[in-house]
Amino acid sequence: MKRILRHNSPNGCPTLSRRETEVLHALTMGLSKKEIADFLSVTVETVRWHLKQIYDKLYVHGRTLAALKFMKAMASDSKPTAKPTPRLMAS
Repeated sequence: MKRILRHNSPNGCPTLSRRETEVLHALTMGLSKKEIADFLSVTVETVRWHLKQIYDKLYVHGRTLAALKFMKAMASDSKPTAKPTPRLMAS
């Protein structure tokens, strides 16, 4: 799974680790902390720790706002850009 939130990116979003992104993705699927822990083969305490890190990085106080920010970021990453990227122009 790619990182969709990057530190010092043009939109100023913080970097989420691969595992934080996995936890956040599971959160958007409506899984509980216990279900996320089972799904990722980690403890519930580990999931709590990742969620705290995610909430701090996204400046939110709960799972609903974190999920909304994640889904918004995913939606904006999937939209085609109007201008070609430098990689495509270099061919």
